[in-house]
Amino acid sequence: MRLDKVLSDYFSISRNFIQHLICRGSVVDMNTGLPLKKSYLCRCGDVVGVKEMNRFDDDMCLVESPHISLPILHETNDYAVIYKPK
Repeated sequence: MRLDKVLSDYFSISRNFIQHLICRGSVVDMNTGLPLKKSYLCRCGDVVGVKEMNRFDDDMCLVESPHISLPILHETNDYAVIYKPK
C-alpha cells in the first residue's frame, strides 16, 4: 500500500495532510534517515518516522480561523468573484 494511505489510516487524519507532510520531507525512512515520497510502497518491516508530528497535535491547529468579511463582486451558480486586497 502507498505510504500516504498507510499513514493516513494510522493517524486518522486526511491523506491530503499526510501528503503535505511527505512533500516537506517530514516523513523519513528510519533505517536510512532519508525522506520518503508519497508514492513509496510500504513493505512488511518498514519503519518510518514523522518529524515534528507533535507540532500538529497542538490544540491551536484546531481553532477556527477568524471570520473575514470579503466583498462578493459577482456570483453565479458556477462561480463567484471575490475582492481580496493584498
